[in-house]
Amino acid sequence: MGQEKGWIIDAHVEGSNATLWIKTVDDRILKVRDVYRPSFYMAPKTLDDGERIASQLRENPHITKVEWEEKYVELESREKRRLLHIILDSTKAYRKLKESLSKHTKEYYNTSLLHIQKICFRKP
Repeated sequence: MGQEKGWIIDAHVEGSNATLWIKTVDDRILKVRDVYRPSFYMAPKTLDDGERIASQLRENPHITKVEWEEKYVELESREKRRLLHIILDSTKAYRKLKESLSKHTKEYYNTSLLHIQKICFRKP
């Protein structure tokens, strides 16, 4: 399927799948399914903590990827911070993982939006 123009009329995320219902400008209804891998960023208390956490997370069966990334974390700042980007296999372990990491982090990033909002914002 090529690019379509239209309006999202329904959307939901369940586990590792996202489903969007779209009404096209020519009145067709499309059901679009996609794999969804939720993710968030964390700022470990120290870089050593971050290395230890990353190593442990790579052994977790619900984690598909853990990597260091340099990101801007403030709108006015020109300084990037080194953060751990944690990508999970589904939404099922998301909240529990965040809670278990809370004692090892200064801050979380990319966690305030609902999963469905993240899906809609990342799609062109």
